[in-house]
Amino acid sequence: MHGTGEDRVVELPIGGVYATAERLRIKTLLGSCVASCLFDREASVGGMNHILLPGCMRPGDEGLATRYGVQAMELLINRIMSLGGAKHRLHAKAFGGAKMLAFAPKDIDVAAMNARFVLEFLESEHIPIDAYSLGGTMAMMVWFEPTTGKVLIRRISKPGSRELAAREQVRRTEIYRAVQRVSEHNVTLF
Repeated sequence: MHGTGEDRVVELPIGGVYATAERLRIKTLLGSCVASCLFDREASVGGMNHILLPGCMRPGDEGLATRYGVQAMELLINRIMSLGGAKHRLHAKAFGGAKMLAFAPKDIDVAAMNARFVLEFLESEHIPIDAYSLGGTMAMMVWFEPTTGKVLIRRISKPGSRELAAREQVRRTEIYRAVQRVSEHNVTLF
C-alpha cells in the first residue's frame, strides 16, 4: 500500500483479495484474469479480488487457493460481511478476461472461462452486476474505490501489454495444467 489519506492505493496481485471500509483505491492489472469488485454502498464497505482460474482448487493444484474463483469470491464476500456489509446489499462490477494466451488445443479459452465464471457466480448468488467489461484482447488497469463503488479502467495498448503477455506466457504451462482440472460446472457454494 502506498500514499496517504484518500490517495492510498493498495496493489492487488494475482490471487489477491482485499476488503476495506477505508477510503482508498484498490488497483490491479488484468490480462486473462478477472477481478470482481463488490461493494455495499449503505455500509460504505467493499473489496476486490484477482482471479487466475475459474472454479475451485482441487487436490494437486499448486499456489494460493484464492487464485481460483470460488475461493476468491467466497473470501471476498466473507471479508466484506465481517466489516459490516450485508450480502443482500452487495453490488458488483467485473473486469478482465482478455484473450492474452493461446493454448493447445484451441478450444481452451481461459479468459472466456474466467469471464463466464464470474458472471455465473454473481448471478447464482443474486448479486446484481452494475457494470462489467469482460473479454477483448487488451489488458486493462483497474482502480476501484470500495466505499463508493466507483471504478476507473484504462485499457493498455498492445505495445504496453507485451510485458503482461510475457508474464502470462511464463505461467502458461502452470495455467494449462490447472485449467485441465477445472470442469465447466464445479462451482460449490458455501
